[in-house]
Amino acid sequence: MAEVGIFVGTMYGNSLLVAEEAEAILSGLGHKATVYEDPQVNDWESYTGKYVLVVTSTTGQGDLPDSIVPLYEG
Repeated sequence: MAEVGIFVGTMYGNSLLVAEEAEAILSGLGHKATVYEDPQVNDWESYTGKYVLVVTSTTGQGDLPDSIVPLYEG
């Protein structure tokens, strides 16, 4: 069983829907998956040596959603 952190950056919620679907699939396969809707650096650091999945959107101009900027800049 793997432990997977799913880190989400979203503006309108579509990336969150994708992340929640990934969480359901991974959990259904027996893995422990956790979605972080407003991820912080300490959340990311807790997955050292584990698996992470980053699901994010862009504005079409390459800008990240505000919810994931602290993680990106950290």
